[in-house]
Amino acid sequence: MGRPIKSAHERKTEKLDLRLTPAEKAHVEKQAAMAGMSVAEYARQVILGHRVRAAQNQRGDAAVLSELNRIGVELGRIAKPGDRGCNPDALDGLSAALAETLAVVAGRYGP
Repeated sequence: MGRPIKSAHERKTEKLDLRLTPAEKAHVEKQAAMAGMSVAEYARQVILGHRVRAAQNQRGDAAVLSELNRIGVELGRIAKPGDRGCNPDALDGLSAALAETLAVVAGRYGP
C-alpha cells in the first residue's frame, strides 16, 4: 500500500531557486543537520518563519545538566565558611555564574 494522495493545497509543486556562497551553504547544511532535518525542510521552516530548534539528544542533555548541577553542589560545599584552604572572596561570584550558566543551558535545551 502506497502513501495517501495529498490534496492539491498540500502538494509541494513550486520551487524556489536560491544562490549562496559556499560558506553560506555550509552554514545552512550544518544548521539543518543540528536540527535533524534535511536542508530543504530546514530552509522551508526558516523561510516560513517557524522556529527551528536543534535536535535534542535527551540522554546527553540530561547528562550535561546533571554534571552542571553536581559542579554547583561541589562549589557550594567548598565555599562554606570554615572549610580549610578556601578563600570565600575568590569564590564569591562562582555561585551566581553557575546559576546563570544553568539558566542558559536550561533555556537552550528546555521543552
